Amino acid sequence: MTGGYRRLRATMAVAGLLAALLAWASLPPIGSPAPRWAWRFFAGWCVITPYWHYAEYRLVRGSLHDEAARADFFRQQGYSRAVWLGIGAVFAVWLLSQRSIVAS
Repeated sequence: MTGGYRRLRATMAVAGLLAALLAWASLPPIGSPAPRWAWRFFAGWCVITPYWHYAEYRLVRGSLHDEAARADFFRQQGYSRAVWLGIGAVFAVWLLSQRSIVAS
C-alpha cells in the first residue's frame, strides 16, 4: 500500500470518529424528542460507511500482492466494521428510546 492511501485511510478514520463524537455530543438528553438531523446522521452512517468499505476493498485489493499486507488490510477493515457497528448500535438505541421526533 502506498503512503497516500495510508494517509487517506487515517484521515477517513479520524473524520468518521470526529463526526460520530460531534453528533453524540450534540444529542439532547435521553427522553427528549429526537431531532431530525440525528435520524439523518444515523441513516447516513448506516449507508455511507459500508459503501466506503466496499469502495476501499475494490480500490485496494489489486495492489495487495504481499500476503502480510493483505492480512493487515482485512484485519483493519474488520476493526473498522466493528467500530461502525458499535456507533450505529449506540445511535439506534438512543434514537429508539426517544419520545418523538422534533420538527427541525
